[in-house]
Amino acid sequence: MFSVAALWVCACALGAGEPVLVAGGVSDYAIVLRDGATVSEQRAATELRDAIAAATGATLPIASESAKPAGPAIVLGQCAAAKALGVDPAPETLGAQGYCLRTAGPNLVIAGTPDAGTLYGVYDFLETCLGVR
Repeated sequence: MFSVAALWVCACALGAGEPVLVAGGVSDYAIVLRDGATVSEQRAATELRDAIAAATGATLPIASESAKPAGPAIVLGQCAAAKALGVDPAPETLGAQGYCLRTAGPNLVIAGTPDAGTLYGVYDFLETCLGVR
């Protein structure tokens, strides 16, 4: 489990300033996936949603990037939404199962390879930044 403060601390450590992901069991954030997300990317989204819900009571909606959800987002995968936020890692830097974690304003991007990288990035974010085991 992790605290709401841990969400804030991690976001600050990633350079986002002081975003509030969850407060009082409510969040303005959505989890955004690319259209045509792989099974691994879909699992990454549900794992992230479920861990945050278990710890805070806030269930973040999962939306496709074409739905263009309003408000801040946690963008998963290498997609147009991530590129629009300035996160476009070169495939050769990621390797077969790599990922990168970046912030863009209040947004968090976990951009990984479609087969496993994004899922590994979510697990790393949950474990390293939020203390989830």
